Amino acid sequence: MLRPRFEAIAPRSADEFAKSFLDSPAGEANVADIDSFRDEFVGKPERALAYEQSAHADHASTSNKRSPYMISLPMQFRAIARRRVQIVKGDIGTHIVVPM
Repeated sequence: MLRPRFEAIAPRSADEFAKSFLDSPAGEANVADIDSFRDEFVGKPERALAYEQSAHADHASTSNKRSPYMISLPMQFRAIARRRVQIVKGDIGTHIVVPM
């Protein structure tokens, strides 16, 4: 429902909304931001290579370097178990006192 007196100026269709956004200051800033991103990152093979090298460097030393996972399954299990123990220790009262 449109406010009274705004029926004539409010966009009605998706195309009208898109056009009014692109003509607004926020739309112009958005387009400028997208253009600067494309200028800096798109079509730059050295950026892709740097990303790939940093991703491989983040892998654990015991994990397969071709694997998309950063750590192995046993390491994931240990991390989850350690976090669960921390949660239980942090709220030990609810585990000791049994609600009736």
